Parts: sequence; C-alpha cells; structure tokens
Amino acid sequence: MKPLAAAVVFSLIAGSAQARSDVPALVTRWDTAVLIQAAEALEAKDVAAKRDDDGRPYVSGESADGLLFVFYPTACEAEPTAKAPAGTDKPKAKPLDGPCYGMEAVVTYDTEGKSEADRSKLVDQLNRDFALGKFTIDSDQSIVLSRYLVFDDGVTRGNLEAELSNFLAVGTAAAGKIWPRDDKAD
Repeated sequence: MKPLAAAVVFSLIAGSAQARSDVPALVTRWDTAVLIQAAEALEAKDVAAKRDDDGRPYVSGESADGLLFVFYPTACEAEPTAKAPAGTDKPKAKPLDGPCYGMEAVVTYDTEGKSEADRSKLVDQLNRDFALGKFTIDSDQSIVLSRYLVFDDGVTRGNLEAELSNFLAVGTAAAGKIWPRDDKAD
C-alpha cells in the first residue's frame, strides 16, 4: 500500500474511532447512557433515565411498535439494604451506589377483564411460545415479561442492541396474544 493511501485509510479509521469514543467497545456493567443509546438505536421513543421512589435508577421508553418498556440495573455490588420503616414490612431501599453487572428488561401488560384462570393459562402458553423471556403474573394481576442480561466479561454494543431488539420483538408478539385484534371488526 502506498504511503498516501495508508495515511488516508488510517485517518478514516482514527476519525471513526474518535467519533465513537463515547461508546465503550464492551459493555461490562450498567451504563445508563449506553442503554439509552441502544434503545434509541432501535428507534424507541421517549427514552429517559429516571429514578424510582426509593432513588434507584432505571431507563424507560416506548418501542417503535408502541410497547412500553423499563430496564433496571441488577447484580449490584452495593445492593440496597435498609431496615423497614416503623409500621411497614417493606425495607426502604437506598439508591444504588456500586457498579451493577446485569440488567433486567421488563414489559408489563394490563389484563383487565381477564379471569385469574385465563391469565394463568395465557402465561403458561406465552412461556411455551417464547423462550427468550419469562412471563409471570404480578401482584396487581398484570402479566409481566422479563429478561435478565448479564454483562460479565462484557458484551459488545451490537450484541446488547440485538438482545434488546429480540426482547422487544417477543414483547410485541406477546402483546398480540394478550390483546388479540378482532380483524373482522375493522
């Protein structure tokens, strides 16, 4: 390769790396900014970093298909621990202050109008149909899809986006089974 051509190629490679210097080569722990970028790369809307009532961070948004999702940090070095406030049985969690090496992606489906037996049957069917995540019935009787992602030893940005894309695709397909459309009514 001629010196000038080599310099141009090197310059293009270096420029590309500089433009993406804010994106780590590997995601090795919870990084709110990286998760927001990954969700936005999937054309999610209204993606934002938030904190729950106890001060714990999370990322929420709406997929390109209109599915609301939430990402929570998990496997944290400094898990929240506190005594339950007087008169309650639920410990008051503290904001996470250590690195987190995993995340849980969650979609919740309203099941108003469905009986307990219908919800249970539906969750069993969804778990058979979609092995990518786990479907459960929450205490408020909604159906919850969750998927745990591990960042141990790092995952590439492309792999993270693929995991989230597949999770949201399963979430959208499941929504069609939970809330079937009556095409004859259109």
